[in-house]
Amino acid sequence: MRKSFDLSMHEYWVLAMLSEHEDRSMRMQELARRSTSTASRLSHTISRLIERGLVVKEREGQDKRGQRAILTDAGFDLIVKAAPRHADMVLQLIFDSLTDEQVAQMSQIFDQVLERLDPSGERSPGGRI
Repeated sequence: MRKSFDLSMHEYWVLAMLSEHEDRSMRMQELARRSTSTASRLSHTISRLIERGLVVKEREGQDKRGQRAILTDAGFDLIVKAAPRHADMVLQLIFDSLTDEQVAQMSQIFDQVLERLDPSGERSPGGRI
């Protein structure tokens, strides 16, 4: 990701989550929780993405403290280009070396671990896997 798109994996993850969310936007607090990141780390990440024109941040509603991160068209275009490369990397580095049986076992193991780490499914980008 860094070499091809000048994105860290955390930046990629944040852009991907925004791209999958309604209106391509999320409250910063929710985005931090879903990305399992501290508010400080997310703030730095969002600042870098804003500098590149990939995200904008807006105040939300009556609560002057609430802010929303919004994926720009440029950010969406970048994630559309980067996603296939990311999927190819995952396939090459992980799945290509496994049998179908091993993939099924890994899926069961990850489901069990995810259930313990995130029982509500709130931190998973698309809900349950």
